[in-house]
Formats: sequence, C-alpha cells, structure tokens
Amino acid sequence: MTVTIKKEINNKQAEYMQTEEFKDLYKERYKIEQKNNEIKNIGDMKVAIGSGQLGMIIQGQYVFLANMKRIRTLREKKSHYKLCC
Repeated sequence: MTVTIKKEINNKQAEYMQTEEFKDLYKERYKIEQKNNEIKNIGDMKVAIGSGQLGMIIQGQYVFLANMKRIRTLREKKSHYKLCC
C-alpha cells in the first residue's frame, strides 16, 4: 500500500491551479508549446551539440540563422510566384 504525502508547496500549487490567473495563462500555453516543438523538430535542436548554457546559446543562434535563411528562401519563392502568375 502506498500513501502520498503532499507537502505545503504541492498544496499551494494545487490552489494556484484553481485560480482564474492560472487558467488564463494555461489557455495561452499552446502557443509556446508549438514554438518549442517547431524549434526542436524543424530547428534541429533534438540533441544538444554543446554542454552548458554557452553551448545552448551557440546552438540557438545557429538555429536562428538557419531559420532566417529558410524564411528568406520561402519569401523568394513566394515573390517568384507572384511575378510569374
């Protein structure tokens, strides 16, 4: 038999989760999760290249530059189609 003992911090978190503030913030969470998913899957950040905070900063900048290149390519294709059609 297992008995879970809730600590004071767990009780405070449970109370906070019942507030309107939390519910409003939770409704917006999906937007953040979509971006995290995009960065992880499309941005090639599934595995950390370096270690520590500096490694993650460098990898994040690399992904940012790669995405800027991708955006530029997509814009060029879009403008090309507008000229042609």
